[in-house]
This record gives sequence, C-alpha cells and structure tokens, in this order.
Amino acid sequence: ATAVSINPAGLGIYRSGELSYTLNLANTDVESAYSRADKSKLSTGSFNYVFSSDRKSPEDLAYINFAVSYNRLANHFKNTSLKRDGSPVSILDNLNPGDPMETMAYEAYLLDVNYNPILELGERVDYRQRLVETGRNDVWDFSMAFNYAYWLSLGVSAGVQSLDYSMSSFYEESFEKGGAMDYSNEFSSTGIGYNLKVGAIVRPFPSLRLGVAYHSPTVYSMTDIVAPSEMNSYEVLNDEGFPVNKSIRDKNNYAYYY
Repeated sequence: ATAVSINPAGLGIYRSGELSYTLNLANTDVESAYSRADKSKLSTGSFNYVFSSDRKSPEDLAYINFAVSYNRLANHFKNTSLKRDGSPVSILDNLNPGDPMETMAYEAYLLDVNYNPILELGERVDYRQRLVETGRNDVWDFSMAFNYAYWLSLGVSAGVQSLDYSMSSFYEESFEKGGAMDYSNEFSSTGIGYNLKVGAIVRPFPSLRLGVAYHSPTVYSMTDIVAPSEMNSYEVLNDEGFPVNKSIRDKNNYAYYY
C-alpha cells in the first residue's frame, strides 16, 4: 500500500485486503574533539490498511477499494553536547549590538559600561553546551480507487501532514579568573498541511501498465514560538565592585503564525 502515496490508482489493483505495520529503530552516535551527538529512538515507521470490495462485475465496475496509510517522514529526537576547556573565545565576544542577548549580558554585569566583555585580555573560558531536539513529521493518506473491467484504475488520495519540532539549548561558561555565566533558550514549531493526489493506471494488454499521477502542493499552517530566554551570572562584579549573582529573563515571548 506504500505505492498508493505515489499513485493512488495503484489501490485499484488490489483484489483483497491488506494490513501492514513497520517499526523504525534509529541509533546514531557521533563524537569529535569538542562535541558529541547521540540519537536513539524506536518508533512506528508506517501503518497501512487496505479494504477491498469485490463488485463482481468484471465487465463494468469490478472493485472499489479504500486505504488508510501512515508514514513517519522524519524523527527529530537528538541530543548534542559540546565542551571545551581553555577556549580563547567567549560567547561574550560575539554579541551583536542591539541584540536582546547583548542587553541581557549588560544587565547581568557581564559587559562593562562600554559594552565590552568583563574578561581580561587573554583570559580563557571553559564552556559547555547541550542541545536537546524532539519532534517528528508524519503523514496520513486517505485513499479510494475504482477498477473498471480490470483495464482502468482511477484513484484519489487526501493527505494530511503534521510537523512538530522543539529545541532547548543550555550554554554555560566558567571564567579563568573567577565568575561564570549561563544562557538558555527554547524554540518550537508546529504545523499541519493538506494535499491532494489523483492518478490513473491503464492496462492496454496484460503485460503492460501505464500510469500517471498528479500531486497538488501541500498547503501548510505553521506556528513558531520563541520562549523567553534566560541569562545568569555568578560571582561577577557589579557597578560598586562587589561580587553578585544576577538573573535576567527576556521579557518578550515571540510567536509567528503563517
């Protein structure tokens, strides 16, 4: 029944019902000098059910068939870790002027009055970062096909695609001469899409089948949400020169609909 997702007219060739189910096991482990990524997930790969109705009219409408199919298009389950000790570059060295992250760093006493990092010249940092991704992309197809006199098959299929992705990131630095900071943020994206497929298969003689299919574009409705980020500083000097801990949270929650 998987071929029905390519040409729904292929459903008209079935002479009996069918039920199939598959599992997917994805396992990935990648490691380098400063990073590691692992991905392991057991999930449903596909599910297909075909119902075949014999009309017992070989000279006219021979079969009317229906099918429901599900396919997992993508898995987004992934954990990524990065670490490095004695790095000459800090995240504070790469802030863009006017960026909300720069404002948060300034309010957390991680930048001086001139918006320069509080680190001394040549001071190194130890950093750690963890990125957690979850989600999946699925598609359901609902199909129907007619078989006329065993030589012409016509089919139509309506597809519904769902998208679900979320990401959370946590970054921390320890400064060589004392003090530390961390930064976390989250992002999610969800959506649903619809498409239509129509197809035909002609069998001019028993050893030859000719098929054609049309797939409409998939029309999506999407929502992206950027959750408020948070930055913390530990044992850094405030404007009066005293060591403090400071927590700053972005006041904005961004949502985009399209």
